[in-house]
Amino acid sequence: MLGAAVLELTGSSTPGIGDLYAMLQPVFFGVFFYLTEQTMRKHPGQGLPITALQVWACAAVAFGWTGIDHHGLPDLANLATELSTNWKFDLALGWCGIMSTAVILVLETIALGKLSSSETAVVFSSEPIWAVAFASLFIGETVGQNDVIGGALIIFACLFRVTDLEAAKKKLGIGSK
Repeated sequence: MLGAAVLELTGSSTPGIGDLYAMLQPVFFGVFFYLTEQTMRKHPGQGLPITALQVWACAAVAFGWTGIDHHGLPDLANLATELSTNWKFDLALGWCGIMSTAVILVLETIALGKLSSSETAVVFSSEPIWAVAFASLFIGETVGQNDVIGGALIIFACLFRVTDLEAAKKKLGIGSK
């Protein structure tokens, strides 16, 4: 969470509600991984149906959030017009829906059927680092000192989680007399 805080809260703008949501993201991902792991243990081999339910849940929450945020349901007629006339919008929406949501959820669910939620969380905790890297490569975002510090904290947390501290102490000769 400290790495996410450095990435999220050290910009030039005043922190807002979106920053709070981003700060809670590691907690919610942890809960999500744990619950998915438990479900996969109860229903092995059911990764695709479980993922389908997760995608439907994401869509329902997004649709509901949009309704709350805009004080009513979205204007589906305008959305249909936007979809048919703006290929960049279509491409972005398709990428987010298919790659960033459905494919990632399938991979996470399958991984959670084979690994523990804590092991899987280590891998997926690096997502903010990849987001910064791709933003830098594809849309010209600059990588600043806070990005490097936040990313380093996330990597340190991942390494700390998978490191056997007792074995490391023995190798370094720490604590032995």
